[in-house]
Parts: sequence; structure tokens; C-alpha cells
Amino acid sequence: DPYFGQQELANLCSTYLIKAFRCQEQTAKSVALRQPKLPIFIAQVIHITGAPLKVVMAALILLQRFRTLLPEDSHESYSGHSLFMGGLMLACSDPHLQAMVSGNARSAAYWNEISLFSETELDDIFNNLYEELDGNIVVFPSYAAALEKLNN
Repeated sequence: DPYFGQQELANLCSTYLIKAFRCQEQTAKSVALRQPKLPIFIAQVIHITGAPLKVVMAALILLQRFRTLLPEDSHESYSGHSLFMGGLMLACSDPHLQAMVSGNARSAAYWNEISLFSETELDDIFNNLYEELDGNIVVFPSYAAALEKLNN
């Protein structure tokens, strides 16, 4: 099974990326990197990282935030492979979600082994999304932070 039991979730993610960002299932770059088509790529990344549904949903929410910043009439096309990786890396940079993923989610080398993107490309993807979102990458605030906010 090339989807490692993640076909439904991978198809949901890839369909969202294709519709929201006009992504293709494969690009010249993904073919050159020998990455599989987008749904299989997503399934494999989820499987290898052990990312639970909560982390994958956080990645999609972050990508939705990014999408709302783009002009409605934007004709720019994005790589679904890099967008998914960027969203997942951002989601995993949240300390509460980071522990849910196997491996060193703070390391570009870790993501390089999984995605086949270079460490420089991964850093660029992460930094560009982080800057576009103005560092607003918390999706599921901790109870402690929520209580602190209420007390102020």
C-alpha cells in the first residue's frame, strides 16, 4: 500500500492544496527529486513522521491562514509538495505538537531525509511561510496560555 493506510487523509490534504493553491499532483521539480505524486507524498510523510491527525490538521489550518493572505485573483501556482512540507514543519514547530512527531522536527536535516528537498529549500519554505503568517503559528493554544490570557 503506497499510502500506508493514510489514503483518505492524504487525498483530503492534496485535494485542498490543488483547489486552494492551484497545485499540480506532480511538478517538474517533484519529478526531478523523484517524489511521488502529491497524495502519495503526503501519505508517506505522515507515515514516516508518525504525525497524528491533530498535527496534520494544524498544518492545513496554517496553510488556510496563508491562503487568506493571497489576493483572490492570484494566478500564481504553488508546489503542493513544498506547501505541505512548510505547513507540517510550521505545525511541528509548536512545542505542544512537536512532541507528537517522531524524530527531530526542529532539524532541516530530518525533513530533508523525508521530503528530498534540500535543507536550504526547507529553511526557505519554513521562513517564508513563518514571515507571511507574522509568526502566528499557534493553532491549538495550551490551556496554560489560555488561562494566562484570561487572567490579564
